[in-house]
Amino acid sequence: MIRLSKALAIKDMSNPFHLHNSDHLGLILVSHHLTRSNYNTWSKAMAVTLTTKNKIGFVDGTIPCVAPIDFLFNAWNHCNNMVTSWILNSILKDIVDSLMYIATTTKI
Repeated sequence: MIRLSKALAIKDMSNPFHLHNSDHLGLILVSHHLTRSNYNTWSKAMAVTLTTKNKIGFVDGTIPCVAPIDFLFNAWNHCNNMVTSWILNSILKDIVDSLMYIATTTKI
């Protein structure tokens, strides 16, 4: 019963593990890519967008990684990978290459 209630809670749009039908790996959230000289502007735009999508916790650590044996691990991992993809899509390729193998968005 607990698993069912957790699974149903993920469908709640206020749940940070909820992904909208329009969320996909290729989504570009900010209009300008991170370069070596625009971090402050880029990070503010990204923070606003991720806050609006209820995903900023994956970046700031308030939604920590759950244990692989936890029922919510797959949902956490799915969202973490989605947010990572969104961030990487908004960074210049020469910078992305150095970030590609970082495991969690918090560490990026």
